Amino acid sequence: MASHFIVEKNFQRLLRNIYEKFSLPPPRYGITVGSSDQFYAFVDVQVPRCSRFMEVITCWDSPSSDSSLSENEAARAAIETLRNELQFDIRDANYIGKNYFKNLYDSASQKYEDFRNEYEMLKKEHAVLKRFHKSLLDERDRILSDWNEIRASIGKCHNLLAQSDIDSMDAD
Repeated sequence: MASHFIVEKNFQRLLRNIYEKFSLPPPRYGITVGSSDQFYAFVDVQVPRCSRFMEVITCWDSPSSDSSLSENEAARAAIETLRNELQFDIRDANYIGKNYFKNLYDSASQKYEDFRNEYEMLKKEHAVLKRFHKSLLDERDRILSDWNEIRASIGKCHNLLAQSDIDSMDAD
C-alpha cells in the first residue's frame, strides 16, 4: 500500500530564514479575536529604509478559525511584502520540479497524440491500399479468366480447322 506524502508549507519558518539571510531582527507575531470568534493574526516585520532606520510594517491575515493557520497566512503575507520591499525571489525547488515534469508530461502527451494521429492516418491508408489491392486481384482474376477463355476459344478454332478438309490458301 503506497503512502501519501503531505507537504506542509511553513511560511513562518521561511520568514525566519529570510530574516536570517538579510541579518534582520526576528518578526513579531500577534493574534486578535474578532467579533465572530475568528482569529486575526498579524506579523510585524522590520524593513531597512536607510543605513540607520528601520520601518515596521504590519501584515495581517484574513480571518480564520485556526490560530496557527492564521499566523502562517500572516507570515505568507509578510513574505510577499518583503519580496517587494527587498526585491528578492524565492526559488521553490518543488515548483521547478513540478514544472519540469509537467513540461515533460505535456511533451510526451503531445508526442503520443501525434503518434496516435499518424497511426490513425496509416490505418486509413492501409484500408484504402487493401481495397485497391483486392480490386487489382479481382481485375487480375478477371483478365486471367478472359485469357483462359480466349485460349480455349483459340484451341477450339484450331481443332475445328484441323478437323475440316479445307485446303490452306498458301498451297496455290
